[in-house]
Parts: sequence; C-alpha cells; structure tokens
Amino acid sequence: MEPAWRGQGIGRRLLAALADWARGQGITRLQLLADRDNQPGLGFYRRLGWQGTALVCLRQRLAD
Repeated sequence: MEPAWRGQGIGRRLLAALADWARGQGITRLQLLADRDNQPGLGFYRRLGWQGTALVCLRQRLAD
C-alpha cells in the first residue's frame, strides 16, 4: 500500500466488511496469504487478530 494511504483505517474497514459478509454467508473461517518478509503487513494482520498456521503454500511457474 502506498504510504500516503496507510493509517486511515481502509484496510481495517475492508477486512471487517469481508468478515461481516462471510458471517452472513455462514462462513466460519477466513484465510489469507502474505509474504513472509512483509513484516508491516504481518504486523497489521496480527493486530487485527489473524493467527499464523502450519499451512505451506506451494507454487510452480510454467514456461510460456
């Protein structure tokens, strides 16, 4: 996120709206992916109550 937009509560409100919508749909769990080296982002998610898991994300790049 651009520094000028940080600290205005946009991300917090977006995630709260997502959680409200999900609850309304009967969804009981949310998951997100974040880069391990994105410490500001990880800190943000932790402050909002998100917790780490033991899941492993794998990918494979295919040649064009």
